[in-house]
Amino acid sequence: MDDWVFVLAAVSALASAIAALTSLAQARGTAQGNEVNAYLRLMEDYGDPAMREALLELGKFWRDRRDGFPDSGAAWTALNASDPDAAKEVRGHTRLVSNYFGSAARLYEAGLISRKLFQLLISRPGLNVYYDVVVPINIVRNPAGHTAHYVRVLKRVVKQYADGLY
Repeated sequence: MDDWVFVLAAVSALASAIAALTSLAQARGTAQGNEVNAYLRLMEDYGDPAMREALLELGKFWRDRRDGFPDSGAAWTALNASDPDAAKEVRGHTRLVSNYFGSAARLYEAGLISRKLFQLLISRPGLNVYYDVVVPINIVRNPAGHTAHYVRVLKRVVKQYADGLY
């Protein structure tokens, strides 16, 4: 009789282990599905024509002013003083780009996406625009904001995209 109890206990333990492994596999599948959804959503945002326009306009904004200012934050401040409407338009572009890279950083920091997926999301030419143009403008507008933190998170994974050009 004791042998049967031992066999039943062993079978029960094996069934529990199989159930736990199946549950783990399902959880992994769900996590991967969530990562894929996050990736697709953010790539849809990055591929939007408004994002393309924002990146092009921000690059042009800084190329046109880089010889006269130490950084894009100072250039934006001067523009805001002389032409608030134009500065507001530039600010709209920075918000769009900030939202993309900030969202990716938040998802990564929260553990909702892997480092590999995070790297795929931020390895884009727009990253250089974010670092060189958007960040200084954001910091001049709100020095206590999240921008400096997000830059640290991003740069731990990708210091710059390709050769740094945009």
